[in-house]
Amino acid sequence: TRHSFSNIIADVLSPARAYNHTLLKVQIYYKEITIALVHNEKLLLIQTYQQNTPEDVLYYLLNILQQYNLPTEEATVELSGNIEIKTPLYDNIKKVFPKITFDNLEDDLVFAADFADYPKHYLTPYFNLIK
Repeated sequence: TRHSFSNIIADVLSPARAYNHTLLKVQIYYKEITIALVHNEKLLLIQTYQQNTPEDVLYYLLNILQQYNLPTEEATVELSGNIEIKTPLYDNIKKVFPKITFDNLEDDLVFAADFADYPKHYLTPYFNLIK
């Protein structure tokens, strides 16, 4: 049996990434978020937090960086899950973090056509659980 964090850890530590800076991988679910922090190719933290407001997510991101004395300007925030552009949650993150990317599903997934109505990043956390 694999831990639910196993695929996230494998993803952020993949040699294909080769991050020489700070990565905050954020998977957003209905009432919780999972955040992984990687700095200079080392996993520093992976944790799930409860969230009820858009401000909660920003608080956790800033608090994590503060704990490790890492600047927001150098951090890339990689988002996936229940988040859309033009929402208070995305706007809050964008105000503080200049580097934002989305973790998107691969185009060759068998069921990709079934989920064409959703942004590619929306279901990525769920598909990553079954990889």
